[in-house]
This record gives sequence, structure tokens and C-alpha cells, in this order.
Amino acid sequence: MKFDVAEENKGLIDRLEHSVETGTVFHAYLIEGGKQVDKKAFARAFAKGILCPKRLGENCGDCGTCDKIDHDNHEDLVYLARKKANIPVEDVRDAIRRITLQPMNTRNILIIEDGDGLNDVGQNTLLKTLEEPPGQSLIMILTENGDELLPTIRSRCVRCRIEGASPAAAGETAEKAGKLVDMILGGAPYYRLIREAEEAISQRENCMELIEGMEYALRKHLVPQGTGGDAVSARSAKAIEAMEEAADQIRRGMAHRYIFRKMLLTIGG
Repeated sequence: MKFDVAEENKGLIDRLEHSVETGTVFHAYLIEGGKQVDKKAFARAFAKGILCPKRLGENCGDCGTCDKIDHDNHEDLVYLARKKANIPVEDVRDAIRRITLQPMNTRNILIIEDGDGLNDVGQNTLLKTLEEPPGQSLIMILTENGDELLPTIRSRCVRCRIEGASPAAAGETAEKAGKLVDMILGGAPYYRLIREAEEAISQRENCMELIEGMEYALRKHLVPQGTGGDAVSARSAKAIEAMEEAADQIRRGMAHRYIFRKMLLTIGG
């Protein structure tokens, strides 16, 4: 299938293609990725791979079905997005009702664009449908962090993590992230790390992009145990763990500058 994502996702794409080609597509997927990763485009590509009548599993990109999906007006595709803070439970019920109807083509697909916007009531409303999916329906839940969803939701979905730097984490942000990673791997102390990063974390969004870019750069240094470079890999793993925790805290509304500094203290010592 045609996905505009980093090479690190080839294994994931191969698995999704195989599921389509063999008719083993699961009824629910939890698609995770950083804030600036285009998870909706990824979900669209998967939907095209399933529904495209010309090349099963390939999404040709030039037929009427693919064109409709690209323009969000395919008759069997339902989108659910947040309104302000949360996704209203009435919208969840309406989306569920729509995917229980007879599809115009092969199956109904529900894409929940903001899984982070599902509160406990909304998730529990969705749960019965995940337990007993109607017909050949398919549900994709897009989220930055699947661990924030209820365990009962997570356990009924295939989890797909989209790796890679986002378009927003490019240019100066990517350059800054790469420099900070080099400093971290070189054992730079906290005061040097924060001096390098201070200007780049003035805004919350910039701070999140920088963390995402740093995590992406560090993942390149992870190697299997016993293959050499274990010390670098261990330091990278520790730093990635600290970054994931920091990103989660910032998403939950904690002061981004304070959290970023705390993260660097953990990483740089």
C-alpha cells in the first residue's frame, strides 16, 4: 500500500498488506503516532487498500473509490472527531449507528480521528461495538498515546505504532533535535543541554515537536543486545523512556518548560 511515512514503518505496512491480501483484516485497529504524524492520512491509505476495487491491498490512488476517500466523501467511510475538549457521546452513538447499516460496497469503516478525545463514557459506549462488531465493519482509533485509553478498549484492538519524524519536526527543529541527541550520547551535562534547548521550547507545540524529533533520532541508536553498541543503546533507551514520560505529562497539561527541564535532568544527570 502507498503510505507517506518513514522507512521504519515497512514492517507494519507489510503486515497490513498481508492482512488485506489474505482476508484477515481485524475488526479494530489502534493507530498511534506523535502529534505531528499524519495518522489520518495513514488511516485513509489503509482504508483505500481495503476498499480499492482495482488493486486489492495496494490502493491504486486513481480510481473513484480512492478519490472519494481522499476527499472524505466515501459513502462507507465514517469520521468521528472531537468538538472542543471531548468527542460527544451522542456523536459516538451516531457513528456506531451508521456502521451498522448495510454498506454500499464491501464494508463500513469508522475512523475516530481523536481517540484522545474519547472520555470514559464515550469509550464504554464504543466498547460493545468492539466486542460485537456489526458485519464486516472496521474501526480505526487514532491517538498519540494508546495507553491513555481504557484497557478494555486497548485489548480489543490491534495496536499499530507509526514511527518517524513528522513534517513539522523538520528543518530547524530536526537539526536542533539531532544536535541535542549527539550531546546526550556524548554524556553532556544538564546545563549544556538546557542552554542548547532553551530557545526552542518557548512554545508548547515547539517543545512537543522537539521531543518527538529527539525520540526519533535516538531510536536509530537502539540495537539488539549482544550485537555491539550496547552502552549507547542502553543510554538511548533510558532517554527515550524519559521523553515518552515528558510528552505524556505535557499532553496532560503540565507546564512544558518545567517538564522539559526535568526530562533533561533525568537524561543528562
